[in-house]
Amino acid sequence: MKPGISKIHALLLLLIDNLTRLTSLSQTVCKTTFSRLTRSWSIDNNSLKSPLVGIFIFIDFQQKMATLLTRPIDREWINQAHRNRCAIKVYEFNKMSNATAVRALKGASNLEAIDHRFDHGDKAKSAVLRASRHLGTEFPGAEGKLKRDYLMLKDAKSMYLVGNFTTSGRLQVAGNEAWMVEMFYDILEARYEKLPNRFPIYMYNLYFKCWCQLTMGESKKDHRVKEPRWLKISRPPRPIEEFVGIGIGSGDRNTSAIVSSEIGMLF
Repeated sequence: MKPGISKIHALLLLLIDNLTRLTSLSQTVCKTTFSRLTRSWSIDNNSLKSPLVGIFIFIDFQQKMATLLTRPIDREWINQAHRNRCAIKVYEFNKMSNATAVRALKGASNLEAIDHRFDHGDKAKSAVLRASRHLGTEFPGAEGKLKRDYLMLKDAKSMYLVGNFTTSGRLQVAGNEAWMVEMFYDILEARYEKLPNRFPIYMYNLYFKCWCQLTMGESKKDHRVKEPRWLKISRPPRPIEEFVGIGIGSGDRNTSAIVSSEIGMLF
């Protein structure tokens, strides 16, 4: 290999890495770009075979990593995901058919329709009832929307929401989003063999204008016991794989602009 080629090789790999991160270029485009650059510098492609395998696996992972799971009302999440070339699945509950339709905004309009009746003791009903106990409120009776929310959450890897805190409930999340946060927390608890110190649940707090992450901290009543608590962070990690994005903020124009900016900087 010619002198300095190894440095050029490393720079090219870094360039392609950044291209996939910043522009979501396809794997084919990146392969073509790399091939042209290596030919222009007369680099021996056989010597690059092993690194190429690694970088293309990484590029392929990047292409599959971001799929937004959301509801029709969460328009800002949908808009930002569109702008950043994420796949989008919208979960809609239809009262007439008592079922959820899952729509892919970049593909077929109806991926699947899922029955919503709580008549067979399914996992969704159990999740809603657990959330009801943790929230200290009675089951609201909105079976369709709550089961839709569970179906959206059950396979997600992380959750991002816009909202506020309250003094009630185990996780102290205000509004209807509290049901979803409680259910997702329970799903994660069942998924982990050992509870992590930090959960992949992130909230942009409208009142404090900052990001927070759900963590496990010492109980105020008994320091020997750990309980879920919110911790202020600078910014959440970039969403990967299937992630939930919910919460639309207030109708105030300035607040909406802030929320739009904060959501956009995640991608």
